[in-house]
Amino acid sequence: MLVQDLIKHRVYLEMQKNRINKNSLTTLISSIDEFDNIIKFLQDNDYNKLPPDIKKEIDAIIEKIFKDYKKEASAEIIKVAKYESVYNSNLIKNLITSKIALKTLTTDQIETFLNKDILKLSFDKSIKKQTEEFKEIFKTNLEIGIKDRLSLKEISNNMRINLNMKKTHLETLTRTVFQNTMNLTNDELYKRNKDFVKKLKRTAVLDQLTTDICRKNNGKIYTIEESIGVLPAHYNCRSFWIPVIDKDFLIPAQYKDFAKTQKDDIFKSESEKAFKTSKTMTIEEMKKREQ
Repeated sequence: MLVQDLIKHRVYLEMQKNRINKNSLTTLISSIDEFDNIIKFLQDNDYNKLPPDIKKEIDAIIEKIFKDYKKEASAEIIKVAKYESVYNSNLIKNLITSKIALKTLTTDQIETFLNKDILKLSFDKSIKKQTEEFKEIFKTNLEIGIKDRLSLKEISNNMRINLNMKKTHLETLTRTVFQNTMNLTNDELYKRNKDFVKKLKRTAVLDQLTTDICRKNNGKIYTIEESIGVLPAHYNCRSFWIPVIDKDFLIPAQYKDFAKTQKDDIFKSESEKAFKTSKTMTIEEMKKREQ
């Protein structure tokens, strides 16, 4: 039963990733409409001869678009991470004999994890990098459009095509930030409750998308200190930690179920189809299904 619950929970988290990406990216793509009036105004002008204040206005619009994207995605990731903290806290509480209240995390504490460096870049730095790149894309598209006497619609469509290309990078980035925030939240939760959780088991979702590094390290046991910074192992990484609880702390009736979670292939055949077909789910739906 515990294994099935864990699988369902991981699938629900995957649904959350999909929902956050879908909503944030829809907002991003629709925001290109803000440029149409500027493009219309600039069609009869040379971009390089524009007054500095017009260029600043264009830059400000681009910065706002990416800032709003980050703000929307961040708020949703924090909300899910808070729920993840509560879920794993309850998971441990239902397994152990002690009735001591577990130390959970506040929203403010979780928020600090959101901008931790992932593979050498934080969410904030990555969004700024994407913003600067799109400024150059916008400028190039505008210059070519004006030079080739393209219509407003043609220039606007070219912008959308380029923004859609950025969408793939942002989707990968947001998925990785999501997973990193979940892992850091759980790392801190386990660290605060190290009387019961002294080690963690690295667990990969084993399917056709699993990378060699995650497949190779699946099932490895780490101390809490050793686990910090290990995951995510790469962009789009789905690996996560499962707590290793000493048998002495476990409720005897729960020991058999808990032992099954320590097998290296629990996220293989049973979860492959579920992960593959998972789409979107609101956090309210997630809570309702897991109650």
